[in-house]
Amino acid sequence: VGGWTDHHAGCRPVRPMSAGLTARAVSPAQLCECPGCGLLQLVPSLARGMTAYCERCPTVLHRTTTHPVDHSIALTFAALALLTIMCTTTLMSVQTAGIAHSAYLLSGPAELVRRGMAILAVVVVFVTMLAPFGKLLGTLYVLVRLHETTPPRHLRRVFALAEQLRPWSMIE
Repeated sequence: VGGWTDHHAGCRPVRPMSAGLTARAVSPAQLCECPGCGLLQLVPSLARGMTAYCERCPTVLHRTTTHPVDHSIALTFAALALLTIMCTTTLMSVQTAGIAHSAYLLSGPAELVRRGMAILAVVVVFVTMLAPFGKLLGTLYVLVRLHETTPPRHLRRVFALAEQLRPWSMIE
């Protein structure tokens, strides 16, 4: 692409997301097309916490994070704790005219089994409990093992498996 120099003259200056960050480059320079206006431009190497913007429009082309892996571990652990609480507590209780009914996460599948729909009950348990736990545990395992000086080679497979559970994990 003509007109580009080694000094990345076609790119707007990058701005830090927060002050006091070290200037370690974490990504190599690359040619990219702005998804907002279609302009081709070189995105320079970015230090942690920096953002590259399109020179023509305000679209963000690339952003590096300032959050260490520890933040992801904490959030994944919190999601795992909340999922555990949701699976073990009462979701709803109704009391009318002296009659009380409580519903738990497994109340629906239990009723499906009573009505002869055991296969559907298994699917419901899988998408509401097993897949979300599998995804969160797999993600947590990968994030914790990334702290090692030489992470094991199988982490990619574990993460790929955890990501395959994403469409089946009805965590909402």
